[in-house]
Amino acid sequence: MAAELLNWVSIVSLSYLVGSLVLCYLVALLIGRKVSLVDRLVLWWIVWDALVHLTVVWNHSLVII
Repeated sequence: MAAELLNWVSIVSLSYLVGSLVLCYLVALLIGRKVSLVDRLVLWWIVWDALVHLTVVWNHSLVII
């Protein structure tokens, strides 16, 4: 059953997820150098959330066109 769920689309999607999490973590580290760990984690979440929302909006606009 697990082999059926692992196809090309899921591999690309999981790769994008991991890549976006790493990118957002690096951005949060660069922006929040002198803040606490909790503030950095919140910043990481905000940047990742914005990236996910922009990706969804961009993909949705491609479907409409």
